[in-house]
Amino acid sequence: VIAHKLLNDLIPVLLSGEKVPKQSFILEQTCKDGSSVWTELHVNSLLNDNSQLIGFLGVTRDITERRKADQQLIQIIAAVESTSDGIGISTASRRILFQNKAMSELFEFANSEELDAAGGWQVCIKDPEAGKEIYESIVNGNSWTGELDMITKSGRVFPASLRANSINGDSGKITGLIGIIHDITKRMQTEEKLRNSEEFFRTLAEYSPNMILIIRNNKISYANDVCIKKLGYTKEELYAPDFDIRSVEHTSELQSRQYLVC
Repeated sequence: VIAHKLLNDLIPVLLSGEKVPKQSFILEQTCKDGSSVWTELHVNSLLNDNSQLIGFLGVTRDITERRKADQQLIQIIAAVESTSDGIGISTASRRILFQNKAMSELFEFANSEELDAAGGWQVCIKDPEAGKEIYESIVNGNSWTGELDMITKSGRVFPASLRANSINGDSGKITGLIGIIHDITKRMQTEEKLRNSEEFFRTLAEYSPNMILIIRNNKISYANDVCIKKLGYTKEELYAPDFDIRSVEHTSELQSRQYLVC
């Protein structure tokens, strides 16, 4: 239907007798069996030596597979742009080709051209020696995964998780580099809070006059000094995988409820 409409609009122009510029269209056309194909149509008017219209020439090329590849590429780009991880792609010589929205926001460079002009992705790594190590690893065909400090355009330093790999062509030759960066600031802050909480609990437990046991899956994972002294076991004995918790359940100290079990 679309093809017919376009052709119906084009034919009067071609029949007007005037030379018209080459016309090109992308059309979805229906086949006899009901299936459809995407085609690229090029139309030219044919004139004689007196510049009179004598016909027109149409050339159609099946671009169905190219269209599918284009649609797939659009979907991939949409997915890359929607992720919260920064993604950057460069040539093997480190010239920046692409960075997604998250990468721009993370490092404060508006686009890949600005980052490339500033020195490329290596300026985003705080430790230049670490940047050299990563580059040498991936240009030799190895992936690199780890955590390191990175730095933004304004100088803000933050901890990040980086996965870097080479992009290889059909011949196996490295044609580019890709890096995926995740800001782990919140995770590091949470881990620090947990460490502080554990340290605080351990300090309270060690100075408590009560027996404190932590039992998980019927195994003792923690016993304070008071508990060890009252029960008469060593830490190694209490923490042993084969230690039977039932052996301490009926001791006089536990029966008197002078303990805390978590």
